Formats: sequence, C-alpha cells, structure tokens
Amino acid sequence: MDLDFSFDNDYRFNARVCAIIYNFDKSKILVSSYKSRDFYTMPGGRINVYEDSQTAIEREIAEELNVKLKFKLKGIIEHFIYWKNKKNMSYEFVFETQLENDNQINLECNDKPEEIFEWMNVKDIKSRKVYPNELNKIMTAKTLQHFVDKREI
Repeated sequence: MDLDFSFDNDYRFNARVCAIIYNFDKSKILVSSYKSRDFYTMPGGRINVYEDSQTAIEREIAEELNVKLKFKLKGIIEHFIYWKNKKNMSYEFVFETQLENDNQINLECNDKPEEIFEWMNVKDIKSRKVYPNELNKIMTAKTLQHFVDKREI
C-alpha cells in the first residue's frame, strides 16, 4: 500500500522516490513523460507503508524498467503545494546511479503503457520542463541537498 493519503478533504500527503539515472558517460539522464502531460519527471514512485526509501527506489526501478540497480541518496525535497483546492505535502527522496553500459536498460520494459521513457541530454535539462524543479542543483551538488518547495499551482 502506497504511503499516500488524504484527510479532512483539504490535505493530501505522500512520500515518493525518484532516480537520476545517468547513461554510461553521464551525458544523458533517463526521464519519463505521459502523453497527457507537457513536462518530464524522473523515474520513480510512491514509497509503500513501512518501506524505507532505499528499498523503494530499487523496487520502483525494477518494476518500471525490469532492471536491478544500486542507488546513492543525492537529495531530499519537501513539497508544500496548493493544487486543486487541496494542500499537498510530500517528501521526495532523490537518488542517483550511473549505468555500466548504455544497453543496461530496455526502455520498452515498462509496467505502465501510458508512461514513456527516453534519454535526455544533460545540457538540455535547463531549457526543458523537468521536475523536480531542483533537479539541476541536486545533480551538480557535491553533497547531499535539502530543499523546501512551497508554491501554488
């Protein structure tokens, strides 16, 4: 069961993980999108109840891409977003890994047919709509990063 719940019809909380997955030479990262959206996100998903974030990212990537990878924690983002007349709060754990070879992931091995995975050049991230907003800062940081994102959509 996902760690995702609403209460009092005004609030929603969830905890999620996402992964910065670099190709072999770190020139590209793996992003996901949906035909119904005009933006990209990092592969990942919800943390299950009573599941730690490290286990969650390994499970999510295995489910979505049918590959087992090891990850390092790069950042934590606390989101406080007012959206659709609801106060949404989430904790997002951002992990990172680099592939040993570019054939390690088959982009067709996806458990959600509506989700599309593709490689994006690292240099293009700033000019494209990629979430989380703090992604570029997390990618270039030498130490663990922590951000608080408060906004209305």
